[in-house]
Amino acid sequence: MSNKEVTMTRAADNQYFRAAKSSIILLAIALGTALVGTAMAAPTGLSVSADVGESRQDANCDGTTSCTLSDTGFQVSLAYNFNPYYAVEAAYVYLGQATAGVEGAQVSIKNSGPAIFAVGILPFDKWSLFAKLGVTDLQTQINATVYGVGSGSDSQTNVNLAAGLGGGYRFMSNLGVHVQWERFKSSYSNSGGSLDSNVDLFAVGLTFSF
Repeated sequence: MSNKEVTMTRAADNQYFRAAKSSIILLAIALGTALVGTAMAAPTGLSVSADVGESRQDANCDGTTSCTLSDTGFQVSLAYNFNPYYAVEAAYVYLGQATAGVEGAQVSIKNSGPAIFAVGILPFDKWSLFAKLGVTDLQTQINATVYGVGSGSDSQTNVNLAAGLGGGYRFMSNLGVHVQWERFKSSYSNSGGSLDSNVDLFAVGLTFSF
């Protein structure tokens, strides 16, 4: 092959690689623009949600004759999305009731109260993943019954941390469905001792955006 042919071949190869490089850059820009456009399509502003599911208290049933640690729980919340990636959420949660019995007596524990969360969101078109971290002001109410004697109750309210993970799907511009797991801490103490346990809520819910 002559020097002229080699030079022409190299020039053609360089032109090919420059064209390929330009195509890759344009494709990357297009994909990046599409991803940004997808993320920006996520709603911002106010939204309301309602969740219902199963609550489960992490308590010790040793020594009891009956024990039920799971119940129906629910949550209603108001959130504000500052952008597609960050939101704050104020909620009221009801974590159901756990009961334990021994011969001639029964004790039940209920947990409910307000919570506030900071929420991080990862949007994928109509899908999203989220994680939340916040604080709760849960009221723990204990009811005790001694058969043939009587019953009594007491309650305490304590501030504790809470966290959660979940995912959602938006099938309309202002309406979506989600599933989530949240963990709360229940605390109660008196002169007779203390009772601390984790309470999990596994729930499915609807979100309406304004």
